[in-house]
Amino acid sequence: MNSRRRRLLAVIAVGAAASLLVVGFFAGRWFKSPAQAALEVAPPPETELTAPIEYRVLQATIVTRGEVGASVELGFTPMSGGATAAQPVVTGVRVKPGEEIGAGQVVMEVSGRPVLTLPGVVPAYRDLRPGSRGKDVAQLNSALVGLGFGPTSAGELFGPETKSAVQRLYDSIGYPPATTGESDQLAVKAAEKNVTALEDALADLQVAEPGPDADGLQKKISRAKRDLSGARSELAELRAKSGAMLPLSEFLFVPNYPARVLAVPSLAGGPTEQGGGGEPGKAQTAGLRISAGELTVTAKINSSDGRRIGVDQPVEVFSEVLGKSFTGKVLSVGELTPDAGVPPYYPVVVRPDSPLESKLSGQNVRLTFTGAPTPAKVFVVPISALFSKADGSVNIVRRLPDGRRDTIAVTPGTNANGLVSVEALSAKLNEGDRVLISSANLSDTTGPPR
Repeated sequence: MNSRRRRLLAVIAVGAAASLLVVGFFAGRWFKSPAQAALEVAPPPETELTAPIEYRVLQATIVTRGEVGASVELGFTPMSGGATAAQPVVTGVRVKPGEEIGAGQVVMEVSGRPVLTLPGVVPAYRDLRPGSRGKDVAQLNSALVGLGFGPTSAGELFGPETKSAVQRLYDSIGYPPATTGESDQLAVKAAEKNVTALEDALADLQVAEPGPDADGLQKKISRAKRDLSGARSELAELRAKSGAMLPLSEFLFVPNYPARVLAVPSLAGGPTEQGGGGEPGKAQTAGLRISAGELTVTAKINSSDGRRIGVDQPVEVFSEVLGKSFTGKVLSVGELTPDAGVPPYYPVVVRPDSPLESKLSGQNVRLTFTGAPTPAKVFVVPISALFSKADGSVNIVRRLPDGRRDTIAVTPGTNANGLVSVEALSAKLNEGDRVLISSANLSDTTGPPR
């Protein structure tokens, strides 16, 4: 009996001890002393961030994005050939985006009529008709000569030679030329009949017997000759102002070749509309866009970096689409330009050292501008290592091997890519020395670290 009681007491003692251990464990988890609780919520101890002092040549680079495009961009809106013509309809698109085009090429067809590209810097702004004069006519004559259609004597007059050359141009592309209109043709025919009638009348008078009134017959012959001369002059004038012409709806002057197609109407066969987007089944008038001239890259450089960019500065152009790099130079730097919604910027144009591939037109590319390096090696630290004292001096804090700090007054120089060259005013700097770049460097002390 005593033995059984002792075993029971032992079991009870072991269970009580285990219960105390469990309670102690959870009590340690749930109940903490004030000191322990304060320690757990306290901020971590302050650390010091440092960077090494470098001794090397410092060269500035600016990396940004730019758009590839030509120096001139043209748009063409399909239009009807006259006031009485029906709504213009795109009936054919002969080019595709990215394609190079040349002078005298049909790029599209509107209402069954061709749209031609011709060389010229003066924009097309009117119909060019027989009898027209001006710089745009001289430009047309030069274009026709360059394309091999004449006229032999290029000038500012749309004369008979120009008319014949336009006829030959249209023959070469397989279309009849546009004409000045049916009313002009009727007027010419009427004038031709009048001339024929006057010629017949004069011929009859010239073979008539003089009779007793010879003087009267001579007067009639003189009047007939005068009338015939006037009729012939009128006919020549009508002919000079009628016939083959070049309507504004069928051509555009392009200043440089080869030109490149940026966009075309989305669909042939639908009525043309103003604006982009549109509805399915309708072609867009704003769709035909052409770039002309050499491809350049334009970028908007922020106000701080723009002041460090100059003409002829080297630039690397990188296309992620092609996976290729190209070299170039800064062609121009514009004035600081304000723009709604974005910070002011400097417009910069980059000219590649060699012509870019036409497929780059319209692409967004990466630009790396390389500035002039320092003439010799300099001590370089992160810009974040600099701080100013109340006296206006610029300083760095050097972290000594034994843990002490050494505040050194410096003169900052060239800065690039987050780094700046420094020259110590008193102490000697060494390559590899560590400088503080955390908030600790704002402490103007020399001594053991905190």
